[in-house]
Amino acid sequence: MGTLKRAPRVAGLLSGVALTCAALAGCSSEPPPPPPDVQAEVDDILVGFANDSESERWRGKLIEVAHRGPQELRTTLASMEREYLRSWRRGGGGATGLNNAGRRRVMEVAAELGDSPGTRDLLAKGLKDDEPNVLAAAAHGLAAWGDASGLPALLESGRKTEGEGREHAAAALKLLARPAERERFLAAHTGDDALLFEPTLASFPPAPVQRRKALTEVAEGHKNPHARKFAIQALSKLGGEGVEDLAKDALHDRTTRPAALKALEGAGDADALAAELEREPDDADRVVAHLYRVQSAAAAQAAGRVLASDVNEDVRVVLLQGFYAPAGEKRPSAYAKGAGHEAVVEALRAAIERERGQALRVAVVALGQLGDPAVDDGALLRLQGRDDALDAALLVGLGHLGGEVAAGHLMHTLESNPELAQAAGEGLQALAKGEHQSELPGRDLIVLLDHDEQVVREQALAILQALAGDRDDRGYKPSADRESRQPGKQAWEAWWDSR
Repeated sequence: MGTLKRAPRVAGLLSGVALTCAALAGCSSEPPPPPPDVQAEVDDILVGFANDSESERWRGKLIEVAHRGPQELRTTLASMEREYLRSWRRGGGGATGLNNAGRRRVMEVAAELGDSPGTRDLLAKGLKDDEPNVLAAAAHGLAAWGDASGLPALLESGRKTEGEGREHAAAALKLLARPAERERFLAAHTGDDALLFEPTLASFPPAPVQRRKALTEVAEGHKNPHARKFAIQALSKLGGEGVEDLAKDALHDRTTRPAALKALEGAGDADALAAELEREPDDADRVVAHLYRVQSAAAAQAAGRVLASDVNEDVRVVLLQGFYAPAGEKRPSAYAKGAGHEAVVEALRAAIERERGQALRVAVVALGQLGDPAVDDGALLRLQGRDDALDAALLVGLGHLGGEVAAGHLMHTLESNPELAQAAGEGLQALAKGEHQSELPGRDLIVLLDHDEQVVREQALAILQALAGDRDDRGYKPSADRESRQPGKQAWEAWWDSR
């Protein structure tokens, strides 16, 4: 069935062979037959195209033959076209056995031979190839001569492929980046626009003032929303006045909204992002991420205002998790000192007093993660006993906060309350990985390796591993019986003594 579907396309391609040869011959409908030695030499070289590792060397030889004279050029083009079509039709067969790489070399040679009806015809056939690298090579050759006919196929191919094929497509697109093709580029934006960004931008005036003006016109009124998105992204990179107003207007379109939020982040407009949290609570995750990356005292103050407002609890939880307690991130300097830090601490202290449920639990952990000497661990401990979930969060927060009081409370909880052992262990692991690890009683942890509850033994092992900075259990298995655990426990005692 696949061969029947390709038949009309192949027939169209084959119909060009005789016409191309006739054009090259000049005044005869049939070109004169090439000398046998020339034809044999060209055929031998094309055989070499089937060898990927040698095809670059044979490519140079074929160009050298074609440049000897008109007859050699005609023979080279006719032979390449013949073998290309045979290979394309048979999916990689033909007399010379051209594979995908060989067909790509044919397109590269045709482009090297210069702009002529014969070479254009052969490259045009390459635009219909199913192999992205072949198509890109053909489009690249035509683009070098100012022919943009390969743009649609090039875009489709570039979006479907990765690696070398995408690089070929990108290089060809850059050759087409001219003012005359700007509208075609803008119309081609569909969402997956990384391949198109630089070529499209290159079609705009290079001078900053003129470029900004032209991009603003696109951002304000182009019929393609993806083109408007591109223009906002480009203006954000370019900087200057007016970007924030354009971005605020673009927030209301779901296509341009991501670029608008990114532009507001880049401009440092924390107030606009905070206002968007209240206007579009369903998009809180994304907006909070942009607000956090503003990394300024103004951003911390804006987040605090939203946290203290009457926005719904879901938004406050997202804000607490994403802005005040981002997982796995070292707190940026803008929030770790100065006015930004003061605003963060103040907002979290207020949240501890005001919040309930999940928001309170997240606030407790976030406050502990600050590790600030001004944070009173007693204030956290006074919250315990309300419910198990909050107690667990308090233990994790205390571990991040550190200090002798926190370490003592966590150790007591780990030893005496199996239901909270997991949370206490998590808090102690955080303490072991931080600057307060010296406050951990290693001997007491090793004693817990003989605790009656397996969950306590498991947590004690995890904390010791955090202290050691590795995952080596030293032969200790928490699930083993007491006698079998002793060699591992002794290994941990030896490790502690050798520290």
